[in-house]
Amino acid sequence: LLEGELGPKEPAEAVALLESIATDAAGMLELASVLSSGKHLAAQPERARRWCRAAAEAGSARAAFVLSDWLRKGYGGPTDAAEAGTWLRTAAKRGD
Repeated sequence: LLEGELGPKEPAEAVALLESIATDAAGMLELASVLSSGKHLAAQPERARRWCRAAAEAGSARAAFVLSDWLRKGYGGPTDAAEAGTWLRTAAKRGD
């Protein structure tokens, strides 16, 4: 649906489907990536950050790293250097 491989491109429908099945950290991080990229639909930084946080809280080291970067840069919300540092340390402890 995102790429049009199953018929006409339907990015909004694809995102809705991804949201309905994003039950683990990997799915949540994939959804955050789609929402942040702006490739298939307009970037949605706030939603992307919420899903990235959910993935980080679910145990993803990669999501913790990405969330740290977004918090440092203010992507999808206000900057928060202290929280960015916390998530960066969490990512390092989890490894990837």
